[in-house]
Amino acid sequence: MLRPVEMRKFRILVPQQHELELVHTLAALGTHVASRGGVEEPIVAELAEVARKRELERRDLERALKLLEVSAGVEGEYYRVARAIVEEISQLERLEKYVSKLAELGVSVEQLRGKGLVFVAAVPLEASEASKVAAAVEGEGVHAMSVKVGDETMLIVVGLSEKRDAVLSILKGMGLRPLEVPEWIGPSLNAGLKMIRERRRALMQEFKNVISYYVRTKREGEGKELAMYDEYVELGERISSMYSQLKEIAKQVGSEIRTRPPRRRIMCERRQVERALREIKERVDELSPKVKALSERMIELRTLSEELTRLRRLSKYLSKLAELGVNLDQLRGRGLIFVEAVPLKPEEVSKASSAIEREGVHVVPVEVSGEESLLVIVGISEKREEVLSILSETGLRPLEVPEWIGPSLNAGLKMIRERRRTLARRLEYVKRAIRERVDELGHEVAELLSTIRAMERCMNALVVARSVVRRLRILRRHEYSIIEGWIPASYSDELKRAIEERVPVLLVEIAELKKGEEAPYLSRLKGFLSHFTALTLALGVPSYWELDPTLILAALFTLMYGMMFGDLGLGPILILLSFLVERWKSFGEFLGLTPSGLATLSTLMKACGASSTVFGAIYGIAFLVKIYESPFSPLHDIVRIVAVAIFFGILQLVLGMVLNIVNSLIIGDFYDAVLGSRGLLGLIFYVSGLLLAFTVVREGLSLGVIVEWPHVLFLYVLLLALVGVAVAPIYRSLAEGLSLGECLAEGFTSILEMLMGLPANTLSYVRLAAFAIAHEAFGLMAFALAPTLGHIPSLLLANALVLILEGFAVGIQAARLIFYEFSTKFFRGGGIAFKPLSVEIEVEKR
Repeated sequence: MLRPVEMRKFRILVPQQHELELVHTLAALGTHVASRGGVEEPIVAELAEVARKRELERRDLERALKLLEVSAGVEGEYYRVARAIVEEISQLERLEKYVSKLAELGVSVEQLRGKGLVFVAAVPLEASEASKVAAAVEGEGVHAMSVKVGDETMLIVVGLSEKRDAVLSILKGMGLRPLEVPEWIGPSLNAGLKMIRERRRALMQEFKNVISYYVRTKREGEGKELAMYDEYVELGERISSMYSQLKEIAKQVGSEIRTRPPRRRIMCERRQVERALREIKERVDELSPKVKALSERMIELRTLSEELTRLRRLSKYLSKLAELGVNLDQLRGRGLIFVEAVPLKPEEVSKASSAIEREGVHVVPVEVSGEESLLVIVGISEKREEVLSILSETGLRPLEVPEWIGPSLNAGLKMIRERRRTLARRLEYVKRAIRERVDELGHEVAELLSTIRAMERCMNALVVARSVVRRLRILRRHEYSIIEGWIPASYSDELKRAIEERVPVLLVEIAELKKGEEAPYLSRLKGFLSHFTALTLALGVPSYWELDPTLILAALFTLMYGMMFGDLGLGPILILLSFLVERWKSFGEFLGLTPSGLATLSTLMKACGASSTVFGAIYGIAFLVKIYESPFSPLHDIVRIVAVAIFFGILQLVLGMVLNIVNSLIIGDFYDAVLGSRGLLGLIFYVSGLLLAFTVVREGLSLGVIVEWPHVLFLYVLLLALVGVAVAPIYRSLAEGLSLGECLAEGFTSILEMLMGLPANTLSYVRLAAFAIAHEAFGLMAFALAPTLGHIPSLLLANALVLILEGFAVGIQAARLIFYEFSTKFFRGGGIAFKPLSVEIEVEKR
């Protein structure tokens, strides 16, 4: 239980096309896979070596450029950018040679640019042409001389500035071009040389950045998997949207769309998936405008339906008005008398009638149906505008009769019936056409939806593979996938059997770990005890090669909590509260705890409550009240409780050092196990010091006793251990070739820790006694308040304060002692938590 679950390391090699099936198999077996994804080929590895160099030389540039040409291709963006940088570096190097030579000759920038009385032209040329060109330009009354610049020749022409144009014309005629000094060089050639070198360094760094980025993108798969997954998610959203639209349309036209199984099964292989996504996208692009057109066709259907509904209502109203003898001219306000027909609800009739009748018109309510009435208003035409104004204010709208209805209401009713028949035929035709189209499109979209859903498992594996699969490419044609990771030793045979059955593997290696080799940490604790791992993980993830301190930390934490908070009454209350906390989700949200975090807190409360109950029985205290005379009372046995607290602290510190010795021996670090300040010498020093301190206290604080026989032996042992820890770093410096100064500083720090840290850590445990005494003292406070508040209220108040404030403070103190005083003596950390491979991916809603 003090060691994590034993691990085995595995390495699996498969052909690249089977890597996704391998990922799924490993996820099903709950393996922990190393995150080392990407493509690894000899060219990429060599480019990575170039990028890691601190200073690049010319041959490094040429070699890297050649490798980049082979790997990325001459048309590749990385190659073209890198080649442009190398060409600019070459130009700068050539410019640097010429400028350096000109600076030696005392030439200035102004002379090279022809801005002074005398100009200088520097012409790079072949050595065989130098005499011929010199003779040609000297005919213009200037001086010319040739100088060697490395393996090249440069002709320097000097003369008055008025001759410069003529000289340049001669040089141009001979196909020569003088050296051009860039505008950014200045103010002198020496300053320009520094600028050239700075520019060259910047370009070298830029070249390294290009190579580094290329290596990173190759090793990370160039982001193709993420792009494919994004495309998959986008296609899924588009298909789902089309399916929803078609399903709604089908419902409106009396049809139905059902999901269908995929027409063909897509192999879970990268190229097959890529091809399938491409085909699905092409089909979705074809179907999208068709679905959009069908949605637009639905607008016509809705328009026809609304028009039929309007005509049906109009026919109903006009039939009632025709029965009353109303004519069209009256409805349109063209005669002496006007008539307005206002559709409204039956409950609105009386209110509308009283408002309108005040204008001196007649109002006749007519029932059209149980839910609809028609308010017929009759009056002389001069009142019509006032009536319309009142109707507008009350939110009522009179019936509008279309202009195409006439010449009478009965004739208009016939026209409406004929128009309704025409619209109904058109509506049925459009609905039938839409139904046929939606059935056709729905069949395809439903199949696409099934296909895209069936690909989810494979697409998730594709993204996971990006970070856990390392690809080995040989001769640019053969590509293999390698996955490395760890599995509990008890499942190693099952892993090998499952891999060989499900995936055509080329290699399966499962090996025991070498001492000190990296491996993930997985606690052996299960069920109730597994919640205590939170104490260990609060320190950090333990290294695989150190003891798992979870049970020790849990035992010490609960013991110290109970010792400080011993109470037969409040202990069970703490246990009852733990059940409430476990189910109180809003409390967890307030504290920022997940459900598992709440479960851990509840478990700690149960353990601490049980410990408090046990110590409460020892102290004879319940709800801060002394209920029986116990052989041990913190308040009345202060010296004894302090001694117990210090003794308990000594045991913890000794245990911490022993654990450190064991951890060091496990990994083979004999130096730390024997010579370290927390190793064997440190333990000898601490125990010797404790024996001397006990002797001094026993002899009435007489320091002279430590030099008397046989106590002086402990003093000698203590001093030898101290000297041993101090000089041990010198041995380390000689054995491991480390800096002597750093090693001596380490020894000095270790001595300070032993002389000051260990005594301070020991005395820190006095807080156990202090809180135990304080807890019992709170009972006295309750009795002191009893005359004022009453006996029961004062006890209730004191217990509530103790449970909330002291209960929390005691937990902090117990945590501090195990996290600082105790665990710093042995805990190393720096491990990685065992995390089973998962192919479940959460997609953010767009």
